[in-house]
Amino acid sequence: MLLPSGKEPTGAAHDLTQKFCNYGIKTMTDEMIGNLCYSELIPYAESYKDNQVKATQVATIILITKIQALSGEVSTITEMGIRDQNINNCGPFFAIGSTYPDTTNSMLDALERLTAAEEGKRNKEDLETVHKWTKNWRPNTTGPRASAS
Repeated sequence: MLLPSGKEPTGAAHDLTQKFCNYGIKTMTDEMIGNLCYSELIPYAESYKDNQVKATQVATIILITKIQALSGEVSTITEMGIRDQNINNCGPFFAIGSTYPDTTNSMLDALERLTAAEEGKRNKEDLETVHKWTKNWRPNTTGPRASAS
């Protein structure tokens, strides 16, 4: 897991983060989601500089980590014997990192290789993997969801 640098990002890193998070914002709900994205990514801004692939990698790691933590909390609630249909319905979504570890790790590995590669030397297969995972990402009023490709 990448850790925030702990220092204020440069103006360029700050602006780039804002650009990523504001992309496609059209409604108040989307704007609020954009602000959440911005507040999550800004501590890492210096680590990805002007590299959009690196920003995607950082955002993906943050999201997967949060989903896995939430999955752990849901498991704890159900292990305590608390039964609620709402919790049962969302359990599979929260377990994405553990339910599909090969797919999740494949995505993270592709992002790592793309981040390490020079701009003109990026593997087409890795780009397609990342594109497949991110192209259908759409915010909604109840939280993020990704539609299958």
